[in-house]
Amino acid sequence: MKYIIILLLLFSYISYGQLQINEICSDNDELLQAADGEYYDWVEIYNNSNKPEQLSNYYLTDDEKKLDKWKFTSQILPSNQFMLVYASGLGELTAGDQHSNFKLSSKGETLYLTDGTNIIDKVEFGSINEDYSFGRLEENSQFLTPLAIPTPGKSNSLSGTIITDKESGIYTSEFDLNLTAAAGQKIYYTTNGDDPTIESKLYESAIAIKDEYEVYEYLDIPTTGPDSTNCRVKWYIPKEEIPRCKVISYCTIDNDGNRGKVYRNSFFFHSNHNLPVVSIVIDNYNLFSQDSGIFVPGVNWDIDIPCWTGNYFQKGWEKPATISYFENGKTTFQEDTGIQLHGETTRTAPQKSLRFYARKKYGINKFKNIFFEDAPVDEFNSLVIRSTMSCMSRTLIKDALTLSCIQNLVHERTYVKPVVVYINGNYWGISELRTRLDENYLAEKYDLDKDSINIVSVDNRDSPRNGSYDEFSEIYHFVKDNDISINENYEFVKNHLDIDDFIDYYIAEMYFANYDWPGSNYLIWNGQGKEKKYKNLFFDIDAGWEDPDMNMFEHTNQLESEKWPNPRSKNIFQQSLFKNNEFRNKFINRAIVLLENDFRFNRIKIKIDSFLTTYGREIDNNIQRFGFPESKEKWLADIDYYLTYFARERECYFRQHLKDFFDLENNVLCIPTSVNNTVINDFNISPNPANDYITIDNISSDVITIVDIHGKELMQIDTQFKNKLTIDISKFAPSVYFVKIGGKAAKFIKIK
Repeated sequence: MKYIIILLLLFSYISYGQLQINEICSDNDELLQAADGEYYDWVEIYNNSNKPEQLSNYYLTDDEKKLDKWKFTSQILPSNQFMLVYASGLGELTAGDQHSNFKLSSKGETLYLTDGTNIIDKVEFGSINEDYSFGRLEENSQFLTPLAIPTPGKSNSLSGTIITDKESGIYTSEFDLNLTAAAGQKIYYTTNGDDPTIESKLYESAIAIKDEYEVYEYLDIPTTGPDSTNCRVKWYIPKEEIPRCKVISYCTIDNDGNRGKVYRNSFFFHSNHNLPVVSIVIDNYNLFSQDSGIFVPGVNWDIDIPCWTGNYFQKGWEKPATISYFENGKTTFQEDTGIQLHGETTRTAPQKSLRFYARKKYGINKFKNIFFEDAPVDEFNSLVIRSTMSCMSRTLIKDALTLSCIQNLVHERTYVKPVVVYINGNYWGISELRTRLDENYLAEKYDLDKDSINIVSVDNRDSPRNGSYDEFSEIYHFVKDNDISINENYEFVKNHLDIDDFIDYYIAEMYFANYDWPGSNYLIWNGQGKEKKYKNLFFDIDAGWEDPDMNMFEHTNQLESEKWPNPRSKNIFQQSLFKNNEFRNKFINRAIVLLENDFRFNRIKIKIDSFLTTYGREIDNNIQRFGFPESKEKWLADIDYYLTYFARERECYFRQHLKDFFDLENNVLCIPTSVNNTVINDFNISPNPANDYITIDNISSDVITIVDIHGKELMQIDTQFKNKLTIDISKFAPSVYFVKIGGKAAKFIKIK
């Protein structure tokens, strides 16, 4: 990843002759093939003199203390000519190619050209992207820089590389931007995001970067169909000036109209956003053209299917762009990338969800993880910027809030960071930068071959997202066709499913009343080795949090219809598992632990308030840009109605549904006393919740009994008339239990 390109001014060490290190590739995967058919890293040597040079007078080394590490074999290099050395470690002439006796470090190092005693030239380089190179801007230049296009055996002036004296960033004052290309190269630039053409502005002197508003004509182009009010959110023309930054796109164009690499930078002045900022610069044609623009209904919109057609529904349409990321006043990330639209019905919304891909053709294979401190991966193949218009209740925060609520559960989840997005210098509202749960992410996290990962729908209704359904098919049909209440059958299930994962997943989907599940958004996965058991992927809860009294046990117990949102083919898998007593009890115990901890209203309310603070600082700008939500007052009212009310009421409803479905005792229901109020009549319990032991104080009886939530007696203790007693509960499963002394009872929770 290129954080900020630092230009290194090269002062060559010259003792005699004019040989120089001209270009380096330290990660040659398939760029340049040696004569023996292999792909080795390589170094380009250039004779920058007016006479031929005998190479056997020179050495290459990556060790300053060993200047004669590898000697060139005898060969004449003519004046102004190039020669490649493959850093293969072979150390000999192979099939006519020069091969050094050392390899290059992919992380970067210093390379020296010497006469065996004196340093003739040296180049210090860092990590170079796969199949890209680092070298001089041109042969007579003292500037070293990543080259836009590798040019082995040719002049670096043909690479289309441009050097700038100002990188994307947040600046406190206006400035002049200076651009430098190889001699004779013409630079063209734009200031609205468009890729330059021969008709664009010709760079002739420094560009004044000013803190001023620039009209963006594309704000007047609708990004929804004419019937958008019946699809998602109505398209809105800003009535006032929206926040802007300055963007510059520039490239070289030769006399034949051939364009070099397009560079795209974003400049902010005194950014007042409290959230991290993502700036996307992309040719406007790729967004708004009727033929191929991914933001508009365009030629693919069908008036008879207004909410499911349009250019924005064309899968696989990928456009080149540059994404820059700013946090805490600093530019921490800038990469060229490919952009596709993300999501389903939200494609019809004015603010789109976007997916970013790291690909070699854009200059990088992986995005470094500098965004999510808690995410267990170092790199990503793709990232998502999810529109807050995905939230059907218009609270903006529902899905991200849910992911925060389930962060301690055991199944896979998405990591989220709220951001402010700019597109081509224009404020584009609050969105959420997210990880993407796909085979690449799972392969990175678990160190697996991505081709070994299966991601499938539980009933094979859809094609596999990755891999094959065949392996899971056996498990699915076994569960569906056999009596899982029989322990022998359940043992088969336990050998193929991660039971803890499935239980946490079911409870989360059911507790947050996801009406869209299990008919949609129900994917499971497995891999190799320790990850052979199937687990669930938790994503997309936008249809949840609607009705606190929604009985999800009834919802998932429907075994007649195959229609969305709860088809029999998916429900039957869950209901078959519920027939087994071990699974049932484990589910019940885990549900009550979560009800008493992660899903308690006071805990969720703290999270709601935190999201309110985070998003609330930016909500006025979002309303100004999109008219979404209608007003800040309406947004606060929606959060109170849809989220706070749901969180407050859901626990008691869910307890009632849990009791009714499993025919439990009334003690599972909501009771007026809080778990924190453990003084019941004359005795009290601490700690509560507990891990390995509890202490009971103020004992007034000679016998203590501990029972589970079903009323089953687990332990009876003779107090020997002690007033205080510590009891080992380390072997208890996580759940809710009751201490009975005489005719009195108190509840405690075992959490681990």
